[in-house]
Amino acid sequence: LIRIHTLNLSQNNLHGPIPTIVSWGRLRTLDLGENDLNGEIPPELSLRRQLQVLKLQGNSFTGPIPSELSYLPSLIHLDLATNELSGPIPPELGNLHTLRFLSLTDNRLSGPIPDELTNLHSLTWLNLSNNQLSGQIPRRIADMESLQGLALVNTGIGGPIPKEIGRLYLLEGLELSHNRLVGPLPDLSRLTELNRIFVRDNYLTGTISADRLNLEKLRKIELSDNWFHGCVPTVLSKIEENDFDKVGLEICSAEPETVQN
Repeated sequence: LIRIHTLNLSQNNLHGPIPTIVSWGRLRTLDLGENDLNGEIPPELSLRRQLQVLKLQGNSFTGPIPSELSYLPSLIHLDLATNELSGPIPPELGNLHTLRFLSLTDNRLSGPIPDELTNLHSLTWLNLSNNQLSGQIPRRIADMESLQGLALVNTGIGGPIPKEIGRLYLLEGLELSHNRLVGPLPDLSRLTELNRIFVRDNYLTGTISADRLNLEKLRKIELSDNWFHGCVPTVLSKIEENDFDKVGLEICSAEPETVQN
C-alpha cells in the first residue's frame, strides 16, 4: 500500500475504530465518510504529513478533536461533520494555513470559537453549525479574507454580529440563524458576492435598512423571529426567497430615510 495516494472507503458500512494507518504510504486523500466507525479519532493521523484531504463525516466518532491534526502542513479539506465529537474546538487548528474547507457541524462541541481560527487566511468555507458553543463571533473574522461561506447556525453563540463581517468581500453565504445574537445588522453593502443571508430566530434589533442589504446578487434572506421595528424596504421585498411575511412588519409605502443604529 505504500504507493497509494487516495483511499476512498466512504459509504461502505464499515464498523469499529479506524485501523492502524502506519503502512498507508504517502496518503494524500483519506475518505472514510458515511460509515459506522466509532471510538476516538486517532492522533496518529498526524503522521501522514502529505495528507491533503481528510473526510471522516457521518460516523460515530466520540471524544475530542485531536489537536495533533494541526501537524498536517498540507491539509486543504477537513470534514468531521455529523459525529459525536465533544470538547472544545482546538485552537491549534488555526495553524493549518493551507486549509480551505473546515466542517465541524452536527457534533457536541462546546466552548468559544477560538480566535486562532481567524488565522486561516486560505479558508473558503467554515461550518460550525449545530454544536453547543458559547461566546461571540471573533472580531478578527475579517482576517479570513478568502471566506466565501460562513455557517454558524444553532451554535449557542451570542453578542452582536461584528461589523468586521462587512469586510469579507468574497462572502457568498452568511448563515447565523437560531442563536442568541443581539443588536443591529451590520453594514453588508460592500459584500457584492453575497447571495444569501440567514439570521432568523435571534434577538436582533433596529430597522431593516435598504442601504445595508440592497445587494445585486442577494437571492435568499431570512430575518424572522427577531425584534426588528419599522417597515421592510420595498426594494428588499423583491428578493426571490424571503420570509418577510413572518417578520411581522409591513412593506414600506415609501422608502424612509435610512436609520443608523
